[in-house]
Amino acid sequence: MTTDSNKKLVSINALIWAVATMASVILPFVTDSLTDGRSAFARIFVQAAPLIAGMFISSISVAKAVRRPVS
Repeated sequence: MTTDSNKKLVSINALIWAVATMASVILPFVTDSLTDGRSAFARIFVQAAPLIAGMFISSISVAKAVRRPVS
């Protein structure tokens, strides 16, 4: 991998994690306003789901970027 592709990989990975972290902070407030504080499970699920999705998407993007052609 070249230096440019490494920089692109790092920036895409950082963007994925920034979006997932922001979503995991904002979404619990939305669920609190919708459920009126009745459901702690929904709040925990909504907080963890973006981070789990971020881990999945990040792993896929890194695997695609690092993949080497088979000769």
